[in-house]
Amino acid sequence: MARRRQEIALQAEIETQEEWNEAINKDGLTVVDVYQQWAGPCKSVEGNFKRIKLESGEALLKFALAKADTIDSLEKHRGRCEPCFLFYATGVLVDAVIGANAPELQRKIMLNLEEEKRILKEGGERREFIFQQIDQDEDEEVDPRLQRHRSSSVANAITSQQYTLAVIRPDAYADGKVDEIVETITQNGFKILVQEEHHLNEHDARELHRYKMNQEGYEEHIARMTSGPSVVLLLQKTDAKASTVDDLRELVNSDELLKTNVDYTPSTDNIHDELMLLLPHIARRPRTPEENLERTLAIIRPSALKLYKDAIIDRIRDSGFEVTRTLEIQLTRQQVEEFYASKKNEPYYEDIIQEMT
Repeated sequence: MARRRQEIALQAEIETQEEWNEAINKDGLTVVDVYQQWAGPCKSVEGNFKRIKLESGEALLKFALAKADTIDSLEKHRGRCEPCFLFYATGVLVDAVIGANAPELQRKIMLNLEEEKRILKEGGERREFIFQQIDQDEDEEVDPRLQRHRSSSVANAITSQQYTLAVIRPDAYADGKVDEIVETITQNGFKILVQEEHHLNEHDARELHRYKMNQEGYEEHIARMTSGPSVVLLLQKTDAKASTVDDLRELVNSDELLKTNVDYTPSTDNIHDELMLLLPHIARRPRTPEENLERTLAIIRPSALKLYKDAIIDRIRDSGFEVTRTLEIQLTRQQVEEFYASKKNEPYYEDIIQEMT
C-alpha cells in the first residue's frame, strides 16, 4: 500500500518499529487502527474519529494507522481479517476494541481519555490491558493460564452467554464474609464457575460502576471498591427463569447480606465488557455470525486485471460467492513467494513470480 501521510491529517501512518515506538509513547491517548497490507485500514470509522476529535478538541487525543506487516511489536496481530483498535496511554496499552463497533469505540475513547487526563493531572498508575485475541481453531497456542481456567463448563457458559458476574466488595472480604456470601449464592441455585481475588484500581472501578455515575454516593463507593481486594465470581444458573443476569439481580436485591456486600452485572448488554475487565485471561469475545462464515482469498493476476477484472468478479458472484472486499495492491516478491509456496517445485514457478511482481 502506498504511504498516505499527505492524505490523512487525522491519523498518523506508522510503518516501522521506530515510528511505532515514537507514536505510542507520546503523552495522552493514542488510538491505533492496526491493519494488514492486503486489507487496508478500517475506512468506516474515519468519519467518527474526525467527529470525536473535533467535538472533544483534545490535543491529548491522537489517532494512528499501523501496518502490522512491517512492525515487530504487532507480529501477533498479523493474519487477522477483523478490524483491531489498540488504545495506548503514554506508552501503556490500556484498552482494545475488536471490530468496527462505532458506539463502543466512542465510549472507550472518551472513558480512557478522561482517565488519562486525570492521571496526567493528579498522578496514578495506568493499568495495562492484557490483550487476548484467540480464535477457536488456535486452542493449542492458548496461554496455559487460559487453558487451566477455561474448563468446558466455563467455555460453554461464555459461548452461550449464560453467565453473570458478581463482585464481593473489599469491606466484606476484610470482614471475613466471603464464605457466607458464596454459600448464600450457591444455595439459591447458582454454580460458581470461577472465583478469584481482584484488586480494582480506580479506572476499573469507574468502568464497572459507570451506570451509577449520577447516583448519590458514587465517589464514596468508588473509594470503597478500590480500598482493598475484592472477590470476583463468574456464575451460571442453568434453570434461570429469565436469564442468569436477571436472576442474580433479583436475588441480590431480595437478600440483605448480598445487597450490602455484592455488586452485580445490571444488564446483559455489557456483560462481555465486564468479563474482559475483571477476568481477561478467560474472556473470549463471542463470534458474530459473519465471523463464522468461511472465507477465502483470490488474486487476479496482473495480466488479467485490466482486461478481465469485472468479468472475473461477476463469474465469482454468479457461482454463489459473496465478494466482501476488493483491493488493488503491488505485491512484493516475498509475499508472492509465500502465497505460491506450494508451487515452488513446479517448472512454471519462476514465471508466476515474475508475472505477479
